[in-house]
Formats: sequence, structure tokens, C-alpha cells
Amino acid sequence: MVATRLRVDFPHPAHAPEAVELFDDEFIFSRERSISFAQRFSDVFSVPECFVAVGSVTGDLVGALLVRPFTWSEGAREWRGAMMGLVCTKPRFRRQGYAAQLLAASEARCCALDLDFGVLWAAHDGLYGRQGWMRSDRGMLGVRRAGQAGALPVPPLAAANLVRAAHALHEAREGPRVNRRLSNYRHLLPPAEHVVVIVEGDSFALCGCHDQTGYVYDIVGTGREMPGLWHRLAAHFGDIYVNVELGTGAHRWLEAHAGLAWSKQSLAMWKPLRRDSIPFAAWYVPFMDRI
Repeated sequence: MVATRLRVDFPHPAHAPEAVELFDDEFIFSRERSISFAQRFSDVFSVPECFVAVGSVTGDLVGALLVRPFTWSEGAREWRGAMMGLVCTKPRFRRQGYAAQLLAASEARCCALDLDFGVLWAAHDGLYGRQGWMRSDRGMLGVRRAGQAGALPVPPLAAANLVRAAHALHEAREGPRVNRRLSNYRHLLPPAEHVVVIVEGDSFALCGCHDQTGYVYDIVGTGREMPGLWHRLAAHFGDIYVNVELGTGAHRWLEAHAGLAWSKQSLAMWKPLRRDSIPFAAWYVPFMDRI
């Protein structure tokens, strides 16, 4: 039961340092990771329409979540969506209903901004299911555990020419997609410490790197170019976690040839914010774009 009504404000991340510190404490430093979200999500924090929902009671920070408005394109049609993430409350305020109030206030704010839908990623329905979020995920996870034996070549950093090439291929990809800026290619999800861009002809892979482990955030490839793309990925990393959309050309090739252990992901949850019918079941947001 909530003792005091939550006040929710919606500042830009640049004006919410206490909330960013809470995100770091909850998702970075408490898990023995490094690099603040101010650097990891600098591409998101630098966009004017991005905001933090900051919940407080009598001036004390209770919790916060990050909202990233974005454009979703499918052919000639576009929707405006809102990614929500980094949902957290301080330990002494948990189990009092504050997270639900924070989420509801964020949804109302997105409606006021005329955004069409929300998307977030969560392992359990819990709070989100109770507030009308629906689970639908086309993601597949392929894993290679090769261990840390032997020295591997250091993966190259994301050179500007490779970023531009990958971005052009992303813009040309068929099917629905998140509209990206060039700055989005420095987006860095935990626990990765830098991003690698690999381009092979008309195929590309975007990978987060942590020690000798690679996390494939996005991969687009054809059967003709996938052998070379996969060879370069496999050469750079020991353990590899490949996130890919079900049924794509890259997924089919990897399933047949890469020797990965596969499991279906069930993380994406969606919620319409307007009355328009939205085909969530056919949509997939790559990890590269997520918060």
C-alpha cells in the first residue's frame, strides 16, 4: 500500500543526475560492471525528446525510468513509439506500488506526446502484465561457448567508414525497422565495453565486446556472405551470444551452419497507446536499439 502520493516529473537526462546515478547503482556498479549510462547511452541522452520519469516523495528520490521516443518505419508508413527501460526504485521504497505509479505516469506522458505505442523488455510479466502490456517476441538467442582458451585478436573499434556502411545497409533493409542516426552506433548495452562493426559485402554485424565475449546486437546477412561474416565473428571472440530475429536470412544460415545452441527469447512487451491497430506480432526491435 502506498503511504504517500508519488510526484512524477519528466526532465531530460541532462537535468536528472540523481536518476542517472540511481540507474548506475542499480544496473552497473552493483553488478560489478563499469562505464556509466551517461556514456553508454550518450546517443539517447543527447536527443532532446528523450526523458526520465523521476518519482519523488516529499523531495526524496523514490525511483526512475528512462523513456526513449523513436520512429518505427514499415514501408511508407511510420509510427512513433516509446521504449521504456531501466525501471527501478530505491530499496527502501519497494513493494509499495511506486513502480506502478511511475509506469502509469510515463504512459500518460507518452499519450500526451501523441506516441502510438510503448515497448519494453522484461523477463517476467508481473507489474507490466497487470498494467496491460502484452508479450510478443520474435527474438532468437544462439550461443557458442568456446571458453577463454588462448589469445584472440583484439576486435577492431567501430571505424567511421564501417559505421556509415552498416547504417546504409540498415536503412536499405526490408521489413519494419527502427530509424537510426549515425550516433546510435555507439550505443553500448551492459556488460559490453565497446562496439565492433563488421561489414561483409551487403551484410553486417553489430557486436558488443566484454573481454573475449561477443554479444551480437544486430546481424543482417545473405547466404552468400554469411560464411565470411561468421568466420570473422568467430575469430574475434571466445563465447558468442547471437541475438537475431526468427526466420531472417541470417537466422536460417546460422541455425544450419554455425553450431549454436538456440533458445527462443521472450522479453519484448508491447502496449498500444492509441486506438490504432498495431501489428506487434510481426515486429522485432534489435538489441542495438534497445534501452
